[in-house]
Amino acid sequence: MADGPANGKPTLPPEVLDLLSLGGRVRLSFGIGSDTRVVDVYVAPLVEGLFLLAPKDSFALATLEDDPRCVLMAEGQESGGWRVVTRGRGVPGRVVSGDPLRVQVAYWLPEGTAAADLVSVRFLPEHIEYLRGSEKFSGPVPNAAFPEPLAAWWALSVERQWPWLCLMVVSNFFAGIFLEENTTARFVLVAATLVPAMTLLAGVTLWNHGTTAVRWREGAEPESRAWAVTRGWLGAAELRRAGPRVIGVGLAMLPVLAFVEARLVPIALFSSGFGLLLPFHLVRHVFRHGDDPERAVARDDARSASGGRQR
Repeated sequence: MADGPANGKPTLPPEVLDLLSLGGRVRLSFGIGSDTRVVDVYVAPLVEGLFLLAPKDSFALATLEDDPRCVLMAEGQESGGWRVVTRGRGVPGRVVSGDPLRVQVAYWLPEGTAAADLVSVRFLPEHIEYLRGSEKFSGPVPNAAFPEPLAAWWALSVERQWPWLCLMVVSNFFAGIFLEENTTARFVLVAATLVPAMTLLAGVTLWNHGTTAVRWREGAEPESRAWAVTRGWLGAAELRRAGPRVIGVGLAMLPVLAFVEARLVPIALFSSGFGLLLPFHLVRHVFRHGDDPERAVARDDARSASGGRQR
């Protein structure tokens, strides 16, 4: 089977996209064993990738926001009968009428279906099983290099936070010097302060990214700001749940830190940026809630077009 275009993104082979374009039945499944749920979806096989179209009220969208992993199953009687089963990740995007690729996607809409009633879901394949007559294929999809869950959480937790991480290390280093004379005690103080500080920073980052991803779906944020979600790493809903939980763990550590040395609590809050980052993100999201989605979509389209011209 021929590989997809070498664009760095996981792409199904062209012959598979051609079969999907014939209009056979396409289903999306979630879960394992008795918990498996299946839903029928429409499909839009574009050059930019494979897009699934699901109703706005479909349970599939909420499920993918909790966990993007899913299995796509398609079959048809054309060309002597064929079947495709591919495991991958689904990324719920915007309503088709507000999607940057709405013109291309709209071509694949069934008659009588309104673009405003469907949501575009980008499917990122990882593994494919292909059967067409006597031709069989099974193997990984090119460029489908998704990180392990722990690596994905870690990469996102420190996203664009290197200034805060440097401030955290430096401030805790000097706190250890000035608050203790014993070398061993200094390392203990630094370690004791870094743990809750890094936990608070990670919690704010996760919560903010999940909220940004939701606003991206609404058309109020560019795709680049929700990169971990749009790449299929993690779901927006699980990030919005995980962020407050991690913040709660960090806050629960502060009384223990106060028992060791009360002056370490403000140092942990200051060095993590928790006292500044969380109010900043809260105010930012409140004031941007009224941002015009159509204007944000136009900005996103302009940036995408500009990026395409630069390439």
